[in-house]
Amino acid sequence: MNQSKQELKRDLVRVKEKLTHLNSDLTLYNQLFSDRENVQVLNSSGALVFHRFQQCLIDSIYMSISRLLDPAKTMGSKNLSFAYLASEFGLQGDTEVAEEIGLAITQYQDSKLKDYRNKVLSHNDHKTEKLDFYPFNIVLITELLHRFWKIVSLIEFKAGLVKENYTMSLEVIFPGDICGEALLCKLRERI
Repeated sequence: MNQSKQELKRDLVRVKEKLTHLNSDLTLYNQLFSDRENVQVLNSSGALVFHRFQQCLIDSIYMSISRLLDPAKTMGSKNLSFAYLASEFGLQGDTEVAEEIGLAITQYQDSKLKDYRNKVLSHNDHKTEKLDFYPFNIVLITELLHRFWKIVSLIEFKAGLVKENYTMSLEVIFPGDICGEALLCKLRERI
């Protein structure tokens, strides 16, 4: 361990916060855009605004996934990623942790999310006229999120921070008036 245990715990909390935000973004996306009727309500209320919001949510989700799968360091700078946590907790040689991170990276690369990140989100790739990554693959993102929480649980368990592995639900429950469903109800009232 290169850092103090307290600093490492803070980094772990930050990664868990990023996963929680990712869960929230996916929940909002599902509430607003996964149902055809909801999309019609949004389009009749402000098609351009909601189309841009949809695009921003998708890009945010893709970028968050990408960052969590970054190497431990890039050009000498530490990345707040699973590889970084594994390295700092001395688990880079642990076969279970390495296997789970490896499976997540393989799924990420095979899905072409990495290409989208590199050619669209991170750079203005001159050769890429347009790289569509739609429709949004909710199943893929859900599978990755389940794996991400499994990785965090495994790191915490192997580092001795929790007594047993745990499973996190991806369901995010927003307070009544601030969720996507509440917004849709308000928009329906105005139509």
